[in-house]
Amino acid sequence: MPCSAAHSVRRVRGAGWCGALVLVVAAAVWTARAEEDGPRARGAAEGPGSEASSLPASSVTPLGAVLFVWPALKEPLYGDADAAPWRDALARVRAGRAPDAGPGSEPRSEAALFLAADLTLLRAAAGGGDYESAATAYERALREAPDFADAARAWFLLGQAELAVGFAPEAGAAFRELARRFPTSPLLDDARLGQAAALRLRHRPGEARRIVEGVLARASGPARCRAEREAAAEVRAADTPAAAADAYRRVAGTCPELLTHPGFPLDYAETLALAGDADGARRVLADAGRTVRAADEQARLHLLAGRLAADAAGARAEYEQALAQKPAPALAVEAKMRLALLDAERSPERTVEALTDLAATPAAHALRAVVLGEAAEVAARAGRFEQGLALLGRAAALGADGMAQAEGRRAEILARWLAALDAQGDAAGVATVYAAYTTEVEESAAPAGRATVAHALGRLGLHRAAFRVLGARADGPREPAVAVTLAEEAFASGDLGSARKLLARLEASGLRPDLAERTHRLGARVALAAGDLERAAAEATAADDLGVRAEVATALLGAPGGAAQASALLQAAPAPPASVLLTAAAAAAAEGAWNTAADTYARALAAGATAPERMRAAAGLVRIAHARGEPARATAALAALRATDDDLARRVGRALEKRGAGHGS
Repeated sequence: MPCSAAHSVRRVRGAGWCGALVLVVAAAVWTARAEEDGPRARGAAEGPGSEASSLPASSVTPLGAVLFVWPALKEPLYGDADAAPWRDALARVRAGRAPDAGPGSEPRSEAALFLAADLTLLRAAAGGGDYESAATAYERALREAPDFADAARAWFLLGQAELAVGFAPEAGAAFRELARRFPTSPLLDDARLGQAAALRLRHRPGEARRIVEGVLARASGPARCRAEREAAAEVRAADTPAAAADAYRRVAGTCPELLTHPGFPLDYAETLALAGDADGARRVLADAGRTVRAADEQARLHLLAGRLAADAAGARAEYEQALAQKPAPALAVEAKMRLALLDAERSPERTVEALTDLAATPAAHALRAVVLGEAAEVAARAGRFEQGLALLGRAAALGADGMAQAEGRRAEILARWLAALDAQGDAAGVATVYAAYTTEVEESAAPAGRATVAHALGRLGLHRAAFRVLGARADGPREPAVAVTLAEEAFASGDLGSARKLLARLEASGLRPDLAERTHRLGARVALAAGDLERAAAEATAADDLGVRAEVATALLGAPGGAAQASALLQAAPAPPASVLLTAAAAAAAEGAWNTAADTYARALAAGATAPERMRAAAGLVRIAHARGEPARATAALAALRATDDDLARRVGRALEKRGAGHGS
């Protein structure tokens, strides 16, 4: 059954949205507090009532968000004088006039009560009233005249009105009451379909499907098409977007007349768009636009067309057209929200301000919460994460709907904030955010977000805090980012065995590049600590980290035959620091590669940032010069060392010179 916007809500526990592409819908599906024992009018209507009047199938007419059944105005049961004003008003509507407010007096007779309810429902379907008032009018009529001859029709329309408001339990109870009291009513199949729709909205697809299958087994003509439509709606609620799109295509092909009905073209187009068939959705909307529709229905079509528009200008035109229909408040809020979001990339600050102002206007809390959620998203995309989280806090203060909106977005915004800081190398910033939002990070952040926090804390030396973050929830170790960080923290705390076990579960080739780099880097250090130089060299070769390569190369220099491996490990470095060059030079000298060693020591002497580095480089050059019998090179190296502004370096240079002179150089 189609959804519609309600102007007010009597009872609210939670909210969902009708139309998967729409964040704020044409209709809010409200979960009511009603029990299964029947609608509010039932207490006055125990026991079987009058037989339903004979109604041909053609009298079921789609209007707005409901299936309407016209009363038999010429029948004697509607012939009393008190009912005349409402009878005349309904006759004008059936003749093509727009429904008016009707008589100013209160209906008194039984017939007048039922006709007054009909007129209220027609006004709601035309966009001039609300379905809640219609439901209330039918409840009054059934309470005061439970045995009226046309009660079956009233029970059916009560269910339709409740369904349009979104009160699924009450709608289902009204349809069940019709089936119980009027088992031979010609409205029985449509009442069964109403029950199925109510069950679908209550997320009970199995029961709904069984009811629809029963109707399909015996229905024909328009009733069968309505059953096919409900079956497609159930596929959309419970299956994949592709399956739902196929179901709607089948219904449109079998029952093309549904494309002229209210609601169906929009549901069809939304389903196609969700399945990725944007062109098909646009074609459905273009065809639907050729049919004159009620203001709210037309507004919904424009809203979806805006979502599917090829550019911002086209989207803006559609949203403005939606507002021009003067639709129900919920639809107007959505149109204004989407217009504001069009400027989000160009002017995020103004967009956040506009959305915040919109959220302050009188509207259902669920709508205001969605608007605040969108404002938070815009702020976060602009890098204003703290403002975004504050806006979610305001949404949460609006009750259960706002809390759901905040919970769904807070973890994502926190994760993006942490990732942005981590990408900047700002470990202190990550730790600061964690300190401010400890509960949210530990309880709701995704494993990757917690791994980011733990990695930053580890870099700050806060290993115990890092372990606490990683162990906050049981889902962590299965996430690669968490497993890598756990291994790093285990190694940092001296637990070599745990680090090795965690690394053994990881396959670096299947990880994203940054995690693979960290895995190789840690693998090299773990292998080095375990004395496995071969494994350490393999991991260091795969790592793009000169520091790790230098550590492993230094260890290899002390191992028999390790000089060649050390040299190979460091030769590929394009612009290494002096510490790496010194290790590479020592490795080359150990192999007897004097030219390579001399060039590398010379590079280390030029790159040395500290006096000890420059002294080691100069000493290496002196040793090589002596080994090659080149006193001039040794003298030049010593002169470079003596020329430094570091007193210790100058003294070492003089000492080396004297030592060299003593050897006849």
